[in-house]
Amino acid sequence: MYAEPKLKPAEIERITGVSNSLLRDWRHVGVFNDGDGGSIIGAQQPTGRWLYSMSDAVVLSTMNSLRNTGLDRVTLLNFSVQMEKGIQKALGFNVPGAGLFAIFWLDTLDVDGGFSGFLTDNPREIHSVESTTSFLFDLVLIAQNTLPDGLIEALIPVRQLYNKRAAEFDGGTNV
Repeated sequence: MYAEPKLKPAEIERITGVSNSLLRDWRHVGVFNDGDGGSIIGAQQPTGRWLYSMSDAVVLSTMNSLRNTGLDRVTLLNFSVQMEKGIQKALGFNVPGAGLFAIFWLDTLDVDGGFSGFLTDNPREIHSVESTTSFLFDLVLIAQNTLPDGLIEALIPVRQLYNKRAAEFDGGTNV
């Protein structure tokens, strides 16, 4: 379904605008490494080829749209992975607990100097963040203005199946 790796790099390029060469570059410099020898984005097949899921497509498209923000690639990946559930919600997926805004801040307690963040439906929660470096993302605007039309069109049948299965799982209470 949504998270199953079925898309070839050429299909990812067609629906997200992220070129195969950019995917290779990000993979080559270790942007997608999960720290345990695996990959956060994509699944390598026994043949050595990479396949991607629709979830990966949303993350890659979000990363691509935020590339000119000045954030490094690993931070872009972390932000995009965390924002993905909220972007799903903005696109009409029935995602329990996902918010339509993402708040990130420079976490001074993080020994690596990384960012922490959360999704919320209340953008005023940014005032609760005690950091001089914080970001607020409106995920509806990101979904509407930065995701390519090809990706949104590809997500429509997936969304219908996803919401149907979510409703069946919840016994019809999550419609």
